[in-house]
Amino acid sequence: MTYKEYYTKLVKDIAESETNISKQNETLKGEKGYMDHKEMHAHMSLRNDFNSLLSRFGEISKLITSGEVNPHDEVDASRFPYA
Repeated sequence: MTYKEYYTKLVKDIAESETNISKQNETLKGEKGYMDHKEMHAHMSLRNDFNSLLSRFGEISKLITSGEVNPHDEVDASRFPYA
């Protein structure tokens, strides 16, 4: 996978994650309007995954815009194992 492909994949994953968090937030609150401890834990797990995606997106974006990597180069699997 190239850096450009990985960048595009991350953009898609971030958008899907935002949608999922929004849906889960409504589902977890339900009719009661708040989350209990277990529900809050599930919500925070989703937020952590989202923040991880944002972090990787930032790293890839910085590498491409700074010119450190060519967008058409293969992703360094040792540096980005999730690519």
